[in-house]
Amino acid sequence: MATLAGVHLNLGGIEIRSYAFDMKSLAFKGPVGGILGFPLFGKYVVEIDYPGSRVRIFHPDTYQPSPQAAVLPLRMTTGPVVRGSIRVRGKEPIEVDMHLDTGSAHILTVCSPFVDRHKLIESADDWVPGTTRGFGGPAADITGRIEEVRIARFAAEMPVVRFLRQTTGSFGSELHYSANLGSAFLKVTFDIPGSRLFLESRLFLR
Repeated sequence: MATLAGVHLNLGGIEIRSYAFDMKSLAFKGPVGGILGFPLFGKYVVEIDYPGSRVRIFHPDTYQPSPQAAVLPLRMTTGPVVRGSIRVRGKEPIEVDMHLDTGSAHILTVCSPFVDRHKLIESADDWVPGTTRGFGGPAADITGRIEEVRIARFAAEMPVVRFLRQTTGSFGSELHYSANLGSAFLKVTFDIPGSRLFLESRLFLR
């Protein structure tokens, strides 16, 4: 994948210095001009409001979170990770380290070792084989419904979840996290400088 260094990006007066790469291999279904990553999120507090279709950027020293927001500890591996849980038929809730992926349309994509260790496919309903696409290219998966995905006090009931079947790449191990959490929330604020995540949604998107 070819990269171009020394790229300057201006977002509402905020100057970001980063690099760019060719995204043709990602094969997005619609037009996508770029991906914002750690050069922005690692320096500022970033609020993503999905229903309002807007992003707000704050300086960490002046940001005041909403009193209604749930606050979760956030740690960085290859990206931001929070602790949540899932519940499948016939089992107690299982804690999961979830990597936050705001560009994913899937509620949850689970790494293969975690799927096998907890026998998640056997406990899922309405499952069918499919394919997950990402930076590493397409990967075989199985989609099915489980009883719940939960983060703090927010939960998705009977969501469709993707169980990865690959043995290589980021989803072939649990080195950094056990699942990938997509845009399943309504409003989320990343405070990576303060190692915090704020959630203000009442419902998950289906």
